[in-house]
Amino acid sequence: MEFSGEVVAGRFFTGIQGLQFAAPAALEGLAGLAGTSALDAAVYWMSAADPASLAGVGLEGLKGSLPSRLPTTHIVFRGSAPVLVSRRNGLDLDFRIPADDPMIPRCLEFVRVLTEREAAPLRSVHVETVNGEPAARSPYAPAMLAFGFVADYKRLTFRGGFSASP
Repeated sequence: MEFSGEVVAGRFFTGIQGLQFAAPAALEGLAGLAGTSALDAAVYWMSAADPASLAGVGLEGLKGSLPSRLPTTHIVFRGSAPVLVSRRNGLDLDFRIPADDPMIPRCLEFVRVLTEREAAPLRSVHVETVNGEPAARSPYAPAMLAFGFVADYKRLTFRGGFSASP
């Protein structure tokens, strides 16, 4: 793939042993963002089990900041910082930003994708705890309700296709 120009080989990130590979467009995109606030403001998410995820890798500087590498765990990043960890397909959320952060709706977009994707969508996402306390009593509950979650007994529930737009 390197000879055909599909990937570029090199050492792009310190702390990762061995040869690293990147798509040329991805490398150009990262180079264009270097030193700008755009990279710090980017919000994106991934499964902790995704091959691109560093969850469970044990790199110095990441220990303790990323969850275990499980397919039911999702990590939302703002720039390079994990700002939300969803465990057990959303049953337990761990926000690492304040409850009044205006980026919370963007951080919750992964829930919409999980419930509305074409391949094996979840029927709903039930959140029982937020930062270790009951979701319905969490300081994050108002932002979650505004996003499209509904109060459902002691938890907050998001149902695909029936949510309000953020």
